[in-house]
Amino acid sequence: MYNRAEHPLAAAAAVAYAAGMAQRFVVVSDNGESWVLSGDPDDGTFISSKDEQHALPQLLKDGWSSKLVTPGSGTKDDSSYWLVLLEK
Repeated sequence: MYNRAEHPLAAAAAVAYAAGMAQRFVVVSDNGESWVLSGDPDDGTFISSKDEQHALPQLLKDGWSSKLVTPGSGTKDDSSYWLVLLEK
């Protein structure tokens, strides 16, 4: 378990903040769905009540780039999720 200050996402966020870059966090599921982490501005584009979410492909198409991906969670019988840090 990481101390909050030692977590890789914290370090990446600090660098991006210092550089004045825009950031978004996206959750990606092993079933191919992805959605913007709650609290990120999305202008209502990626609403979590939709049946399917495909935020990551659209954000990449819009010029966002992946800067960091956390290891997947879950076990072989459970769903896995990854947290992706995007920057623009």
